[in-house]
Amino acid sequence: LFFLTCFFSLTVSAQEKMKVSLFENRVELTIPELFSEMSKEDIQKRFSRGTPPDFVYAEKKGSPSISVTLRNNKITQETVAQYVDLVEKSITGPLPEAKTIKKGTRIINKQKVGYVILITPSLNGEIYNYMFFTDFGNKLLICNFNCMNRSVAEWGDIAESIASSLTVN
Repeated sequence: LFFLTCFFSLTVSAQEKMKVSLFENRVELTIPELFSEMSKEDIQKRFSRGTPPDFVYAEKKGSPSISVTLRNNKITQETVAQYVDLVEKSITGPLPEAKTIKKGTRIINKQKVGYVILITPSLNGEIYNYMFFTDFGNKLLICNFNCMNRSVAEWGDIAESIASSLTVN
């Protein structure tokens, strides 16, 4: 009964949402209320390899999380579809054991958005990555929701709702 109560509490909390505004209120996402913004110092520690994301919102244990990064890669609404394979290869190239689940483009809030959903290996098991991206001022705006793959039944629909909430002005 204790575990059922804890699971129910977490599920209810995860479904309560808040809107976050980024990049001078020009990008908005709706994320679970139980996520909090990670400090720049914690982002630097967690993402010590490569270029760290601009923003990370995470559950207090650090997983699941959503990261948002603005890259200087030139992209337009017309070239979003071309980035689908590039984003996929940026993961599967260095990690050939990564498995692509689904990829493509769709329209979200009048904006063409590319997405790639992958399962990647980690020391603690497999990670579910839902990456979605679009242009923002002709630069690549990329968001990545991730959680342990064993938790995807609980978090998969939430990841989809976060992606579906993306608004770029």
